[in-house]
Amino acid sequence: MVNRGSAPTWEALNGKWAVPGTNYGQEIVSIHQKVMEFKVEPGKDYMGHWAEKEITRVIQEGLMYGDDDGYFYPDRMLTRAELAAILCRLLDR
Repeated sequence: MVNRGSAPTWEALNGKWAVPGTNYGQEIVSIHQKVMEFKVEPGKDYMGHWAEKEITRVIQEGLMYGDDDGYFYPDRMLTRAELAAILCRLLDR
């Protein structure tokens, strides 16, 4: 049996949720809280780098991002595709 309820502020679920059992959505809320509390250490590979100030600025401006694990790889070569994405973000302003 599935209990159904509404979650009007939970857009990712199109305003609805369904949980088997009797906990009526508490498991979804618990998972959501854990995800929201998860923090990636910012700048773990560019802190102290000679371009730290510039890297911080392009991240804050939304022009460049690190990967999902929080790494920026400041000494890695930039690809043409990455440059195109950065230029498009800049031109869209």
